[in-house]
Amino acid sequence: MTRFLPQRIIAAAVLLVIALTGLVLHEESLRRSGREVLLAIEAVDPRDLLTGHYAALDIREAIAPDAPCPPGVREEPATSLLDARVKQRDWIALAPKGDHFVAVGADRSRAKASALALVTVWGVMTCNTGFVKTGENAFERPGSISLDLGVKRFHADQKQAEIVSAQLRGGPDAPPAFAVISVGNDGKARLRGLMIGGKRLTLTWF
Repeated sequence: MTRFLPQRIIAAAVLLVIALTGLVLHEESLRRSGREVLLAIEAVDPRDLLTGHYAALDIREAIAPDAPCPPGVREEPATSLLDARVKQRDWIALAPKGDHFVAVGADRSRAKASALALVTVWGVMTCNTGFVKTGENAFERPGSISLDLGVKRFHADQKQAEIVSAQLRGGPDAPPAFAVISVGNDGKARLRGLMIGGKRLTLTWF
């Protein structure tokens, strides 16, 4: 029995490699077949030593201080600068605005979200209206809508990750930056790449 053990280990390793390759190819097929949308992003911590080099992404769209949250987002009273946000997991409706897409509403029902826009994706939408009240004091600041779609990192080699992070952290002079997202029929968001200053960086697995 033991004389066949090395062959069995090799056979198991080969089957594992085939299974993993098939999984990657299937995921890549889903990524290519989905509806492509561009969503505005900001940068966060660029690297993690445990997972390798990557540019961490924050999908966020600025709104005016007096702009309301999109329909379908549950409003909650804000008592401090830190909790002036509204979170709800739903189907999020995405509609084109200029050269990219923005979240225009959400609903528990995908059919109802589709009535707001043709592209719907599953995730969490956080809305900050820009008005914050702490006791008797009120503050006004730019609002924002951020999306958590399970797309958080653009993996790259160290040099490219650092370049991307530097570009995103350029402050007011930073070029327009977008995440290139593929939205599948299953409503799942999959990252295809980045668009920074009109230049596209494609995520590849091979």
